[in-house]
Amino acid sequence: MAQGFIQSTDTGRHLEDIGEDYFQDLVSGNFFQDLQEDDLGNVYSCKMHDLMHDVARLVAGDECVSFGENAESTSSARTLHVSCESVEDLPKVLPICLNQAKKLRTVIPLYRPSTSIAPMVCLKDIARLEGMRVLKLNYANISMVPSSIGNLKHLRELDLSFNPIDTLPSSIIKLQNLQTLILSKCQELKELPRDIRKLVKLRHLDLSRCTSLSYLPSGLGELTSLHTLSYFVVSNDHSTRKYHAQLNELNSLDNLRGYLRISNLGYKKEDVLEYKGLSLTKKGGLQSLVLEWERVGTLDSAEEAFNNHEAMLDGLQPHPNLRWLCLMHNMSARLPQWIMDDMISSVPNLVEISFWDCRNLQHLPPLGLLPHLKSLKLALLFMVDCIDNNNSNVLGNDDVSTRGTTPDTIVRQEEDHQTMLQKSFPRLSQLSIVNCPKLTSLPILPQLERLTLYDVNEGIRHGFVEKLSLNRLTIGGMKTLEIVPNEWLHGLVSLSRMTIARCPKLTCLSHGMQNLNKLRQLIIRECDQLDLSVDENGNALQFQALTSLRYLTIYGIPKLISLPEWLLHLTNLEVLHLSNLSNLVALPGWIGDLLSLRTLEIVQCGSLTALPEEISKLKSLECVRIAGCPRLEEACLKDTGTDWPKIAHLQIHFKELAHLDETDISIKIMGWE
Repeated sequence: MAQGFIQSTDTGRHLEDIGEDYFQDLVSGNFFQDLQEDDLGNVYSCKMHDLMHDVARLVAGDECVSFGENAESTSSARTLHVSCESVEDLPKVLPICLNQAKKLRTVIPLYRPSTSIAPMVCLKDIARLEGMRVLKLNYANISMVPSSIGNLKHLRELDLSFNPIDTLPSSIIKLQNLQTLILSKCQELKELPRDIRKLVKLRHLDLSRCTSLSYLPSGLGELTSLHTLSYFVVSNDHSTRKYHAQLNELNSLDNLRGYLRISNLGYKKEDVLEYKGLSLTKKGGLQSLVLEWERVGTLDSAEEAFNNHEAMLDGLQPHPNLRWLCLMHNMSARLPQWIMDDMISSVPNLVEISFWDCRNLQHLPPLGLLPHLKSLKLALLFMVDCIDNNNSNVLGNDDVSTRGTTPDTIVRQEEDHQTMLQKSFPRLSQLSIVNCPKLTSLPILPQLERLTLYDVNEGIRHGFVEKLSLNRLTIGGMKTLEIVPNEWLHGLVSLSRMTIARCPKLTCLSHGMQNLNKLRQLIIRECDQLDLSVDENGNALQFQALTSLRYLTIYGIPKLISLPEWLLHLTNLEVLHLSNLSNLVALPGWIGDLLSLRTLEIVQCGSLTALPEEISKLKSLECVRIAGCPRLEEACLKDTGTDWPKIAHLQIHFKELAHLDETDISIKIMGWE
């Protein structure tokens, strides 16, 4: 679209839809293959057929140039489009382009850089290429955008995502042809230019995860061509509201589609009146809607929010096409009618629904009746005691008397009830429950594949017995759990991935794990009292059946002094990750019997001083990564280390701890990334 390749002869069709038709034509002709889609059906990855790639490069000639490693390539006066490995290469690439490719239209770094560059120099150079159409500078460590960016009057797409930018220059308003502005994950961005409404051709404004924004400038509703507005933050500063965009400006943006997050929703009476004037029901292109309320700090504020939040939700009803709905920090005790009673007609196409920190909410809507629902995430719901009220009412209906009914009638009623249970949640494949203390049972979920239970009532255990389809199970944050009961693991014949994390009183694993013969990945982390070697009776654990296990992570287990001997039975283990094991003093010699091991990672195991001699027996071992183990790192130094002869044939990587990818377990484990 930015290059002008998408042409419309039908004034009623959007360029984005025509572009989608082009893409599907190319897919049907095998130009693109191996499409990968998200849960909402959006394609996020594909590959070009090798033959098509060769033909495309031949046809493009030197109009398209790709600079490889070390920026080794050449361009010509005909070059219009340039790609390079990363923004690190731009200081070398741009001088070449400025001298030779003065009609350059596209600059795209392909990969995330490993270090930062001198961004201001690059931006000033780029500003001289006045014919530029597409400019991608994500991950460029840019803290300030120079005003000369306004010289790129033909620019249609500008990507500045993942940069520490706090403001944009007012000159950006000169980019009158700009169609796409991507600022996602610019977490220090505090405000947008006041006159952004003058970018009348803007179609896509991506502000996702710009968490420092406290308001959007007024006049945003004048950008009627907007198709993407990923983040709308409501200003609650009533003294300056006339300078800030208000919710009713969304009413004129009927072309919005994709993802929209409305943040900082208020709770005062004047806010209720404003929300009632909002009309989201006309925005049929929206797939995902996140409604996030302002967090309340005082008891008076909490009471006011409790009284007003339900009324606010009445004015936030979305179009029936919506696929994903998330409610965050709503303080009302019950949900409005369009959710509780009319959900099947108001949002019948929901694929995912999430409730986060709705702590006063007493009842969930009849979610089991949603025919397309695949993912359900519940967190910090302190009053909810059951998931599917429709079925639980049948289960616990004490008002229905069976006196005077015949045995045949009772049997028929039971059969009808079982049929209803089987029809509930017909497609639910992912369920995440976090800190819902009153929730003690789960409904029948015949298609469930992923289950996360974090800091929940341990009475919930009987709810997931014999989930034959379950392939991922996460158990975490169980404050009083001492042993994973065998019945929790009974019948999990398809389980391929299991995580046990942050259970401070967990003392041992369960013998029931012996039956998980399809298990491929096991993660055990941050369990202070866990002894991995023995069962509850002090007998050595023997997991002979875990022969399918390929990946094992042991992280933050203080009682681990040596590796448990049941690892010997993991004959197909390929990756072993050992991290934050301060009391692990040595690796056993029998590690040399793990003949399938390809990768060994050792992180922050400060007591380790050497690798065993037997590690040289691991002929399949390709890579050893070590970080935060100073004495072990010294022993493994090339040529000079005492352990170097054992590992000289391997790839050895020493990592700085700051570069390790350790995602916060509280987020990752709960599936709320």
